[in-house]
Amino acid sequence: QPLRELSDVPRAIVNMCDLATGEVEWLAAAGRHRTHIGPGVRYSIRLMGDLEALAKGEPQIIDTHSLPTGPDKEALLASGVERYMAVPMIAGGELIGAISFGGPPGPFPRDKVGIAMEVATQLAIVIMQARLRERVSRQAQELELRVRERTKDLETAIRELESFSYSVSHDLRAPLRAMDGFSRMLIEDYGERLGEEGRRRLAVIRRNIQKMGELIDDLLD
Repeated sequence: QPLRELSDVPRAIVNMCDLATGEVEWLAAAGRHRTHIGPGVRYSIRLMGDLEALAKGEPQIIDTHSLPTGPDKEALLASGVERYMAVPMIAGGELIGAISFGGPPGPFPRDKVGIAMEVATQLAIVIMQARLRERVSRQAQELELRVRERTKDLETAIRELESFSYSVSHDLRAPLRAMDGFSRMLIEDYGERLGEEGRRRLAVIRRNIQKMGELIDDLLD
């Protein structure tokens, strides 16, 4: 609305370019009696004039009467816009939109064009910053989702490892404890009757039982 009043025109519009579809869409529009905020109204990007020149930063002046017959032309004439200017919004070397304003036939005063170009520059910066914040926010959400997924996978792996550890500890230690206990009882109760060679062999068994226990500890670690 302030831009429309400064330019003293019936209507001023902030348009966003959609180069993929060849259309522009209203971001905001201010008329004498009504203001529209937000997207919704779309029309051909050809209404912005020479697109290549616009992308180079050159404002375009369009005679509404020269436009092809259609609802867009009729809507402009009905709102009192017989001649309008499209001032490009460029950020990072990219044409992201244009400010369009106009009214009855006649030249556009240089000071008003300068105001429109300054506003277009500032708007382009603000819009690019907003897009960057949105992109960063979206990437942060995606990263958070991936972290949650990886954390869930890690928790599953930890539970499986704990289950494996319990199985190793219980299933392998149980027979070792039995062998250790019975071999000790064998030495205590029948050591004299085994003879020196029998006791030596039994000692080898017990050393290997101890070694197996150490291997299980290392595996669990």
